[in-house]
Amino acid sequence: MSFQFFHLWPLSLVLLVLFALYAFLYLRKMGALPVRVFVEEPARRYKRLASLFLATLFLALSLLGPTWGKGKKKVEESSGEVIFLLDLSWSMEAFDIAPSRLQAAKAIVRSLVEENPGDRFALVGFAGKGRIFVPLTSSREGFLKILFFLSPEAIEQGSVLEEGLKKVRELASRSPRVKSLVILTDGEFFSRGWREEAVRLAGEGLRAFVVGVGTPQGERIKLPNGEFKRDPWGNTVISRMKVEDLEEVSRRLSARLFLLTEVPPGEVSRRISSSVKRQSRYRVITYPVDRTYLFSFLFFVMSLVFLRWSRK
Repeated sequence: MSFQFFHLWPLSLVLLVLFALYAFLYLRKMGALPVRVFVEEPARRYKRLASLFLATLFLALSLLGPTWGKGKKKVEESSGEVIFLLDLSWSMEAFDIAPSRLQAAKAIVRSLVEENPGDRFALVGFAGKGRIFVPLTSSREGFLKILFFLSPEAIEQGSVLEEGLKKVRELASRSPRVKSLVILTDGEFFSRGWREEAVRLAGEGLRAFVVGVGTPQGERIKLPNGEFKRDPWGNTVISRMKVEDLEEVSRRLSARLFLLTEVPPGEVSRRISSSVKRQSRYRVITYPVDRTYLFSFLFFVMSLVFLRWSRK
């Protein structure tokens, strides 16, 4: 037999009441309290005390949550596999979305991972090349740790979306259960080869979501040295979210498009989370059988016995 210890506060109250009762009886015995004298048979007194002791014992045991034996039940589990494709080009360091485009995109990824513990996640980054930073995993702690340290410096620079899409297709081919893809980008792509790659990826049957990060008005790009990015002629670069390209990516992937200029990040996370493809499966789990009801019943019976033998 084992105990769950989920009723320790009520048990402490019971012990306090018992201590007060003991103190009362002790003081009465010492003559500090008035005593009403009446004659009681010894056998009757012993039965009353025994029933009180047993009632107290059964109450204490029931409050400790006794368990023994194992029960089995079938539970339904729902899980999915999601690949995040994160834009790591320097344009994601623009701060027209506070605190920056990249940090806003990371916050959405982090929210989806934390709120869906039953899912598995993978993380792919792209800029000049595509790179798998986290293969499919159920370790949220490890995933979030790598996500935290990701920056444009972690990958060769550029903005070639098809390189990231190729890595996504590679991951999807490894696991037939992969059903969802979330792309987070500002839409500034330096090549047009992504159109054909998007069509090939659409044939994998993924449920895709595209999150547009940035504003059409654009903003400067802050570099790690604190300066703003300049073009070869010394002009300050203004990076703008390309809504037209984001809409075309969404069409070719049959994806839902969310623009952070129109939908708050929290709402984006909620909508994606509720739409991710998940598979249900059943498994049998064992659990300790709670026997609290048995000792509660015995407490009730002994309480009645105590009241019966307490009548004068």
